[in-house]
Amino acid sequence: MLRSNKWNASVIGVLITGAVLVVLWLIFISEFFQTVQPSYKGIVISWGQLQENVLDDGFYFKKPFWTDIVPVFIGQNSTDDSKNVNAFRGIEPLSKDWQKMDIDAQIEYSITNPILFRRATWMTEPRIIETLVLIPQVRRLLYDYTAEYTWKSLIQWGERQELGQRIYNTLTTGEVTKRICKDEKITTDETTWIETIELAGCEIVDNGKIEASTIKWVAITSVNLRKVKPNDKIIQAVENAQLKEQEVLVAKQEAQIETEKANKVIETKRGQTESAKLQAEVDAYKIRVALEEKAEGIKAEALALIEQAKAQKALKEALAGSKDLIEYKRIEVEMKLAEAQIEYAKNYKGAVPNSISVIWTEEAKWMSIVMWAGVVPTVSVK
Repeated sequence: MLRSNKWNASVIGVLITGAVLVVLWLIFISEFFQTVQPSYKGIVISWGQLQENVLDDGFYFKKPFWTDIVPVFIGQNSTDDSKNVNAFRGIEPLSKDWQKMDIDAQIEYSITNPILFRRATWMTEPRIIETLVLIPQVRRLLYDYTAEYTWKSLIQWGERQELGQRIYNTLTTGEVTKRICKDEKITTDETTWIETIELAGCEIVDNGKIEASTIKWVAITSVNLRKVKPNDKIIQAVENAQLKEQEVLVAKQEAQIETEKANKVIETKRGQTESAKLQAEVDAYKIRVALEEKAEGIKAEALALIEQAKAQKALKEALAGSKDLIEYKRIEVEMKLAEAQIEYAKNYKGAVPNSISVIWTEEAKWMSIVMWAGVVPTVSVK
Protein backbone atom coordinates (compact mmCIF):
# COMPACT_ATOMS: atom_id res chain seq x y z
CA MET A 1 0.00 0.00 0.00
CA LEU A 2 2.85 2.38 0.85
CA ARG A 3 4.65 1.45 -2.34
CA SER A 4 1.57 2.35 -4.42
CA ASN A 5 1.35 5.81 -2.89
CA LYS A 6 5.01 6.48 -3.69
CA TRP A 7 4.40 5.42 -7.29
CA ASN A 8 1.44 7.79 -7.65
CA ALA A 9 3.43 10.71 -6.23
CA SER A 10 6.28 10.12 -8.66
CA VAL A 11 3.86 10.06 -11.62
CA ILE A 12 2.27 13.34 -10.55
CA GLY A 13 5.69 14.91 -10.19
CA VAL A 14 6.67 13.80 -13.68
CA LEU A 15 3.44 15.23 -15.14
CA ILE A 16 3.90 18.57 -13.44
CA THR A 17 7.53 18.78 -14.57
CA GLY A 18 6.49 17.95 -18.14
CA ALA A 19 3.75 20.60 -18.17
CA VAL A 20 6.20 23.23 -16.92
CA LEU A 21 8.71 22.28 -19.57
CA VAL A 22 6.00 22.51 -22.28
CA VAL A 23 4.96 26.01 -21.12
CA LEU A 24 8.57 27.16 -21.02
CA TRP A 25 9.11 25.72 -24.46
CA LEU A 26 6.05 27.53 -25.86
CA ILE A 27 7.16 30.78 -24.29
CA PHE A 28 10.57 30.31 -25.79
CA ILE A 29 9.19 29.45 -29.20
CA SER A 30 6.72 32.41 -29.13
CA GLU A 31 9.66 34.74 -28.91
CA PHE A 32 10.53 33.79 -32.47
CA PHE A 33 7.23 34.80 -34.18
CA GLN A 34 4.22 37.14 -33.83
CA THR A 35 0.75 37.21 -35.47
CA VAL A 36 -1.05 40.44 -36.44
CA GLN A 37 -4.82 39.92 -36.72
CA PRO A 38 -7.08 41.57 -39.35
CA SER A 39 -8.21 45.16 -38.48
CA TYR A 40 -4.92 45.62 -36.68
CA LYS A 41 -1.53 47.09 -37.55
CA GLY A 42 1.69 45.95 -35.96
CA ILE A 43 4.23 48.40 -34.58
CA VAL A 44 7.78 47.16 -33.92
CA ILE A 45 9.61 47.97 -30.67
CA SER A 46 13.25 46.90 -30.65
CA TRP A 47 15.40 47.33 -27.53
CA GLY A 48 12.69 49.65 -26.19
CA GLN A 49 12.82 51.91 -29.27
CA LEU A 50 9.79 52.48 -31.53
CA GLN A 51 10.63 51.62 -35.09
CA GLU A 52 9.25 53.44 -38.15
CA ASN A 53 7.94 50.41 -39.97
CA VAL A 54 4.28 49.37 -39.63
CA LEU A 55 3.26 45.77 -40.23
CA ASP A 56 0.05 44.70 -41.92
CA ASP A 57 -1.96 41.74 -40.65
CA GLY A 58 -0.16 38.41 -41.02
CA PHE A 59 2.47 36.06 -39.50
CA TYR A 60 5.93 37.44 -38.71
CA PHE A 61 9.24 36.10 -37.33
CA LYS A 62 11.16 38.29 -34.95
CA LYS A 63 14.31 38.42 -32.94
CA PRO A 64 13.54 36.87 -29.55
CA PHE A 65 13.67 38.72 -26.24
CA TRP A 66 14.74 42.14 -27.54
CA THR A 67 12.15 42.70 -30.33
CA ASP A 68 8.41 42.99 -29.83
CA ILE A 69 5.50 43.42 -32.29
CA VAL A 70 2.58 45.28 -30.70
CA PRO A 71 -0.84 45.13 -32.45
CA VAL A 72 -2.90 48.36 -32.66
CA PHE A 73 -6.62 48.27 -33.58
CA ILE A 74 -7.31 50.48 -36.62
CA GLY A 75 -11.00 49.61 -37.08
CA GLN A 76 -14.02 51.81 -36.35
CA ASN A 77 -14.54 52.95 -32.74
CA SER A 78 -17.55 54.70 -31.24
CA THR A 79 -17.85 56.65 -28.03
CA ASP A 80 -21.17 54.88 -27.42
CA ASP A 81 -19.28 51.58 -27.02
CA SER A 82 -17.37 52.81 -24.00
CA LYS A 83 -17.90 50.66 -20.88
CA ASN A 84 -16.94 53.50 -18.56
CA VAL A 85 -19.02 56.52 -17.64
CA ASN A 86 -19.75 58.21 -20.96
CA ALA A 87 -18.49 61.77 -20.79
CA PHE A 88 -20.16 62.55 -24.12
CA ARG A 89 -23.63 62.29 -22.60
CA GLY A 90 -25.50 64.75 -20.45
CA ILE A 91 -23.49 67.77 -21.61
CA GLU A 92 -25.29 70.94 -20.45
CA PRO A 93 -24.27 74.03 -22.42
CA LEU A 94 -26.31 77.27 -22.37
CA SER A 95 -28.20 78.48 -25.41
CA LYS A 96 -28.09 82.06 -26.70
CA ASP A 97 -31.29 82.83 -24.79
CA TRP A 98 -29.81 81.54 -21.48
CA GLN A 99 -31.56 78.17 -21.39
CA LYS A 100 -29.67 75.09 -20.19
CA MET A 101 -29.63 72.32 -22.82
CA ASP A 102 -29.13 68.57 -22.42
CA ILE A 103 -27.01 67.11 -25.26
CA ASP A 104 -25.68 63.63 -25.99
CA ALA A 105 -22.92 63.37 -28.58
CA GLN A 106 -21.60 60.32 -30.40
CA ILE A 107 -18.18 60.36 -32.08
CA GLU A 108 -16.98 57.66 -34.42
CA TYR A 109 -13.24 57.52 -35.09
CA SER A 110 -10.34 55.28 -36.07
CA ILE A 111 -6.52 55.25 -35.83
CA THR A 112 -4.88 56.21 -39.13
CA ASN A 113 -1.20 56.25 -38.11
CA PRO A 114 -0.25 53.83 -35.32
CA ILE A 115 3.31 55.24 -35.09
CA LEU A 116 2.14 58.80 -34.38
CA PHE A 117 -0.58 57.49 -32.08
CA ARG A 118 2.02 55.56 -30.04
CA ARG A 119 4.35 58.54 -29.84
CA ALA A 120 1.55 60.90 -28.74
CA THR A 121 -0.03 58.64 -26.12
CA TRP A 122 2.51 55.89 -25.36
CA MET A 123 -0.53 53.63 -25.49
CA THR A 124 -1.86 51.02 -27.90
CA GLU A 125 -5.53 51.07 -26.82
CA PRO A 126 -7.43 53.46 -29.16
CA ARG A 127 -9.99 54.45 -26.50
CA ILE A 128 -7.34 56.47 -24.72
CA ILE A 129 -8.04 59.03 -27.50
CA GLU A 130 -11.45 59.73 -25.97
CA THR A 131 -9.96 60.73 -22.64
CA LEU A 132 -6.91 62.59 -23.92
CA VAL A 133 -8.32 64.38 -26.97
CA LEU A 134 -11.99 63.96 -27.85
CA ILE A 135 -13.70 64.65 -24.52
CA PRO A 136 -12.08 68.05 -23.87
CA GLN A 137 -12.36 69.20 -27.49
CA VAL A 138 -15.96 68.06 -28.07
CA ARG A 139 -17.24 69.47 -24.80
CA ARG A 140 -15.52 72.82 -25.37
CA LEU A 141 -16.90 73.09 -28.90
CA LEU A 142 -20.40 72.20 -27.71
CA TYR A 143 -20.30 74.93 -25.06
CA ASP A 144 -18.94 77.52 -27.51
CA TYR A 145 -21.14 76.74 -30.50
CA THR A 146 -24.41 76.05 -28.60
CA ALA A 147 -24.22 79.57 -27.18
CA GLU A 148 -24.79 80.88 -30.72
CA TYR A 149 -28.19 79.17 -31.12
CA THR A 150 -31.55 79.59 -29.40
CA TRP A 151 -33.12 76.62 -27.65
CA LYS A 152 -36.09 76.73 -29.96
CA SER A 153 -33.99 76.69 -33.13
CA LEU A 154 -32.03 73.65 -31.92
CA ILE A 155 -35.19 71.73 -31.08
CA GLN A 156 -37.83 72.85 -33.55
CA TRP A 157 -36.00 74.39 -36.50
CA GLY A 158 -33.52 71.62 -37.30
CA GLU A 159 -30.33 73.60 -36.61
CA ARG A 160 -28.94 70.76 -34.51
CA GLN A 161 -27.60 69.26 -37.78
CA GLU A 162 -25.73 72.49 -38.46
CA LEU A 163 -24.29 72.44 -34.94
CA GLY A 164 -23.08 68.85 -35.33
CA GLN A 165 -21.57 69.61 -38.74
CA ARG A 166 -19.64 72.57 -37.34
CA ILE A 167 -18.16 70.41 -34.56
CA TYR A 168 -17.19 67.74 -37.11
CA ASN A 169 -15.47 70.28 -39.37
CA THR A 170 -13.49 71.75 -36.47
CA LEU A 171 -12.36 68.33 -35.22
CA THR A 172 -11.21 67.24 -38.68
CA THR A 173 -9.69 70.47 -40.00
CA GLY A 174 -8.93 72.54 -36.91
CA GLU A 175 -10.88 75.49 -38.36
CA VAL A 176 -13.02 77.34 -35.82
CA THR A 177 -16.19 79.07 -37.00
CA LYS A 178 -18.56 81.65 -35.59
CA ARG A 179 -22.26 82.17 -36.22
CA ILE A 180 -23.15 85.82 -36.73
CA CYS A 181 -26.74 87.07 -37.09
CA LYS A 182 -27.67 90.53 -38.38
CA ASP A 183 -30.99 90.81 -36.55
CA GLU A 184 -31.78 89.77 -32.98
CA LYS A 185 -35.10 90.36 -31.26
CA ILE A 186 -36.25 89.23 -27.83
CA THR A 187 -39.76 87.74 -27.93
CA THR A 188 -41.99 85.43 -25.92
CA ASP A 189 -42.69 81.98 -27.32
CA GLU A 190 -46.41 81.60 -27.99
CA THR A 191 -46.39 77.93 -27.00
CA THR A 192 -44.42 77.92 -23.76
CA TRP A 193 -44.58 81.65 -22.84
CA ILE A 194 -40.83 81.54 -22.24
CA GLU A 195 -38.67 84.44 -23.31
CA THR A 196 -36.55 83.64 -26.33
CA ILE A 197 -34.55 85.37 -29.06
CA GLU A 198 -35.48 85.51 -32.71
CA LEU A 199 -32.46 85.53 -35.04
CA ALA A 200 -32.41 86.51 -38.70
CA GLY A 201 -29.77 86.90 -41.39
CA CYS A 202 -27.37 84.37 -39.79
CA GLU A 203 -24.20 83.10 -41.44
CA ILE A 204 -21.17 81.00 -40.48
CA VAL A 205 -17.77 82.73 -40.72
CA ASP A 206 -14.19 81.65 -39.99
CA ASN A 207 -12.85 82.42 -36.55
CA GLY A 208 -9.28 81.09 -36.50
CA LYS A 209 -7.80 77.65 -35.81
CA ILE A 210 -7.20 75.33 -32.88
CA GLU A 211 -4.45 72.82 -32.22
CA ALA A 212 -6.00 69.78 -33.86
CA SER A 213 -3.53 67.12 -32.85
CA THR A 214 -5.99 64.38 -33.82
CA ILE A 215 -5.83 65.31 -37.49
CA LYS A 216 -2.51 63.59 -38.01
CA TRP A 217 -3.24 60.17 -36.58
CA VAL A 218 -7.02 59.89 -35.98
CA ALA A 219 -9.84 59.98 -38.52
CA ILE A 220 -13.12 61.41 -37.21
CA THR A 221 -15.77 59.58 -39.22
CA SER A 222 -18.89 61.28 -37.87
CA VAL A 223 -20.28 63.52 -35.13
CA ASN A 224 -23.89 62.80 -34.18
CA LEU A 225 -25.92 64.78 -31.67
CA ARG A 226 -28.11 61.91 -30.58
CA LYS A 227 -30.10 64.00 -28.11
CA VAL A 228 -30.74 67.73 -27.90
CA LYS A 229 -33.25 68.57 -25.18
CA PRO A 230 -34.11 71.75 -23.29
CA ASN A 231 -34.26 71.94 -19.51
CA ASP A 232 -37.13 70.55 -17.43
CA LYS A 233 -38.88 73.91 -17.28
CA ILE A 234 -39.16 74.15 -21.04
CA ILE A 235 -40.09 70.48 -21.36
CA GLN A 236 -42.93 70.91 -18.89
CA ALA A 237 -44.13 74.04 -20.67
CA VAL A 238 -44.02 72.28 -24.03
CA GLU A 239 -45.88 69.27 -22.64
CA ASN A 240 -48.57 71.53 -21.15
CA ALA A 241 -48.91 73.34 -24.46
CA GLN A 242 -49.14 70.03 -26.31
CA LEU A 243 -51.76 68.83 -23.84
CA LYS A 244 -53.84 71.97 -24.40
CA GLU A 245 -53.39 71.63 -28.12
CA GLN A 246 -54.55 68.02 -27.89
CA GLU A 247 -57.60 69.09 -25.89
CA VAL A 248 -58.42 71.71 -28.51
CA LEU A 249 -57.96 69.13 -31.25
CA VAL A 250 -60.27 66.69 -29.47
CA ALA A 251 -62.86 69.43 -29.01
CA LYS A 252 -62.63 70.29 -32.70
CA GLN A 253 -63.04 66.65 -33.63
CA GLU A 254 -66.08 66.28 -31.37
CA ALA A 255 -67.56 69.46 -32.84
CA GLN A 256 -66.89 68.12 -36.31
CA ILE A 257 -68.64 64.86 -35.45
CA GLU A 258 -71.69 66.71 -34.08
CA THR A 259 -71.73 68.92 -37.14
CA GLU A 260 -71.67 65.88 -39.40
CA LYS A 261 -74.52 64.32 -37.45
CA ALA A 262 -76.57 67.51 -37.74
CA ASN A 263 -75.81 67.69 -41.45
CA LYS A 264 -76.96 64.09 -41.87
CA VAL A 265 -80.28 64.91 -40.12
CA ILE A 266 -80.72 67.99 -42.31
CA GLU A 267 -79.88 66.01 -45.42
CA THR A 268 -82.35 63.30 -44.40
CA LYS A 269 -85.15 65.82 -43.89
CA ARG A 270 -84.15 67.60 -47.04
CA GLY A 271 -84.28 64.30 -48.89
CA GLN A 272 -87.72 63.56 -47.49
CA THR A 273 -88.92 67.02 -48.49
CA GLU A 274 -87.45 66.66 -51.95
CA SER A 275 -89.04 63.22 -52.28
CA ALA A 276 -92.48 64.58 -51.26
CA LYS A 277 -92.01 67.50 -53.63
CA LEU A 278 -91.06 65.16 -56.43
CA GLN A 279 -94.09 62.92 -55.72
CA ALA A 280 -96.37 65.96 -55.78
CA GLU A 281 -94.89 67.01 -59.11
CA VAL A 282 -95.43 63.45 -60.44
CA ASP A 283 -99.07 63.47 -59.27
CA ALA A 284 -99.67 66.91 -60.78
CA TYR A 285 -98.10 65.73 -64.02
CA LYS A 286 -100.37 62.69 -64.10
CA ILE A 287 -103.47 64.88 -63.49
CA ARG A 288 -102.38 67.27 -66.21
CA VAL A 289 -101.80 64.44 -68.68
CA ALA A 290 -105.22 62.96 -67.85
CA LEU A 291 -106.92 66.34 -68.34
CA GLU A 292 -105.06 66.90 -71.58
CA GLU A 293 -106.07 63.45 -72.80
CA LYS A 294 -109.68 64.15 -71.83
CA ALA A 295 -109.56 67.52 -73.59
CA GLU A 296 -108.09 65.87 -76.66
CA GLY A 297 -110.92 63.31 -76.60
CA ILE A 298 -113.54 66.00 -76.31
CA LYS A 299 -111.82 67.91 -79.10
CA ALA A 300 -111.77 64.79 -81.27
CA GLU A 301 -115.47 64.14 -80.59
CA ALA A 302 -116.27 67.73 -81.44
CA LEU A 303 -114.29 67.48 -84.67
CA ALA A 304 -116.06 64.22 -85.48
CA LEU A 305 -119.42 65.84 -84.88
CA ILE A 306 -118.38 68.76 -87.06
CA GLU A 307 -117.29 66.39 -89.82
CA GLN A 308 -120.49 64.42 -89.43
CA ALA A 309 -122.54 67.59 -89.68
CA LYS A 310 -120.61 68.61 -92.76
CA ALA A 311 -121.23 65.19 -94.28
CA GLN A 312 -124.94 65.34 -93.51
CA LYS A 313 -125.12 68.81 -94.99
CA ALA A 314 -123.31 67.64 -98.11
CA LEU A 315 -125.59 64.63 -98.34
CA LYS A 316 -128.63 66.78 -97.90
CA GLU A 317 -127.40 69.13 -100.59
CA ALA A 318 -126.60 66.15 -102.79
CA LEU A 319 -130.05 64.66 -102.25
CA ALA A 320 -131.69 67.96 -103.00
CA GLY A 321 -129.71 68.19 -106.21
CA SER A 322 -130.65 64.65 -107.09
CA LYS A 323 -134.37 65.41 -106.83
CA ASP A 324 -134.00 68.41 -109.11
CA LEU A 325 -131.98 66.32 -111.56
CA ILE A 326 -134.59 63.57 -111.55
CA GLU A 327 -137.36 66.06 -112.18
CA TYR A 328 -135.33 67.60 -114.99
CA LYS A 329 -134.75 64.19 -116.52
CA ARG A 330 -138.40 63.29 -116.18
CA ILE A 331 -139.42 66.38 -118.10
CA GLU A 332 -136.70 65.67 -120.63
CA VAL A 333 -137.99 62.12 -121.00
CA GLU A 334 -141.49 63.36 -121.53
CA MET A 335 -140.21 65.70 -124.21
CA LYS A 336 -138.31 62.90 -125.84
CA LEU A 337 -141.37 60.72 -125.65
CA ALA A 338 -143.48 63.36 -127.36
CA GLU A 339 -140.86 63.83 -130.05
CA ALA A 340 -140.62 60.07 -130.51
CA GLN A 341 -144.36 59.73 -130.90
CA ILE A 342 -144.42 62.45 -133.47
CA GLU A 343 -141.53 60.93 -135.36
CA TYR A 344 -143.01 57.50 -135.17
CA ALA A 345 -146.36 58.70 -136.48
CA LYS A 346 -144.65 60.24 -139.42
CA ASN A 347 -142.67 57.25 -140.50
CA TYR A 348 -144.30 54.13 -139.08
CA LYS A 349 -147.66 52.56 -139.01
CA GLY A 350 -149.34 50.98 -136.12
CA ALA A 351 -149.91 51.99 -132.53
CA VAL A 352 -147.82 54.83 -131.21
CA PRO A 353 -145.89 53.92 -128.01
CA ASN A 354 -146.93 55.88 -125.10
CA SER A 355 -143.90 55.02 -122.83
CA ILE A 356 -140.13 54.61 -123.16
CA SER A 357 -137.34 53.10 -120.93
CA VAL A 358 -134.47 55.30 -120.12
CA ILE A 359 -131.31 53.25 -119.43
CA TRP A 360 -128.73 55.28 -117.34
CA THR A 361 -125.41 53.68 -117.04
CA GLU A 362 -122.12 54.87 -115.54
CA GLU A 363 -120.24 53.99 -118.71
CA ALA A 364 -122.41 56.07 -120.99
CA LYS A 365 -122.91 58.96 -118.61
CA TRP A 366 -125.79 59.92 -120.84
CA MET A 367 -129.25 58.49 -121.25
CA SER A 368 -130.12 56.21 -124.16
CA ILE A 369 -133.68 56.01 -125.28
CA VAL A 370 -135.03 52.68 -126.39
CA MET A 371 -138.47 52.46 -127.79
CA TRP A 372 -140.56 49.44 -128.20
CA ALA A 373 -143.50 49.15 -130.44
CA GLY A 374 -146.60 47.25 -129.65
CA VAL A 375 -146.52 46.69 -125.91
CA VAL A 376 -147.06 49.68 -123.75
CA PRO A 377 -143.87 49.99 -121.68
CA THR A 378 -143.41 51.56 -118.36
CA VAL A 379 -141.12 54.48 -117.72
CA SER A 380 -138.15 53.72 -115.51
CA VAL A 381 -134.85 55.36 -114.89
CA LYS A 382 -131.79 53.24 -114.18
